Amino acid sequence: MNYSARACRLLLALLLFFYMTTRFHESSVGCLSIRTGKRFFHFSLRGGFTLVEIMMVVAAIGILAAIAIPTFTKARLLSRSAAQMNDLRVIEDAFQRYTTDKSVFPSLPGDSSLPPDMGTYLYAKIWTQKSPAGATYTWAKYSFPAKPNAYVIVLAQANPEVMDLVDHNMDDGNPASGSLRFVSPNYLFILDQ
Repeated sequence: MNYSARACRLLLALLLFFYMTTRFHESSVGCLSIRTGKRFFHFSLRGGFTLVEIMMVVAAIGILAAIAIPTFTKARLLSRSAAQMNDLRVIEDAFQRYTTDKSVFPSLPGDSSLPPDMGTYLYAKIWTQKSPAGATYTWAKYSFPAKPNAYVIVLAQANPEVMDLVDHNMDDGNPASGSLRFVSPNYLFILDQ
């Protein structure tokens, strides 16, 4: 059993204990005394909540939020990285199919628009809308020491946390090498020479 499940069970047990020790049937009126060991506890049987009960509920909500928020944040980050990996694979596949059919890479448009003649290979909305990492796509030629004329997909203004997960899951995990590289301030996805 993991930590958060244990914490939730303990919290629920504490809340149940406090509820059972402070609430009884509303049909009786007045005060009720319970002896536990050497002490007496006096409980009012009125219909309202006590300050301690309200504080316990607020504390329980705070503890549950402290457990849940990091989990939701991590799940959202993993979801975005998976969607970004899918987009990169779809784009790479479209460019490879174009290259297979035409024997050359598409010409460079000079802006962030979809390269000419790519409309039959790639759904334009994938290219023109913001990526799951918050980036915009452009198509360029870039020179690396080992690859002097590499064609790359440029991801401008991408979320570094998402792109680090993409690099770890899709490439070698090192943003300075492999097919997905960080060249400040952009990420470059290398297709071919």
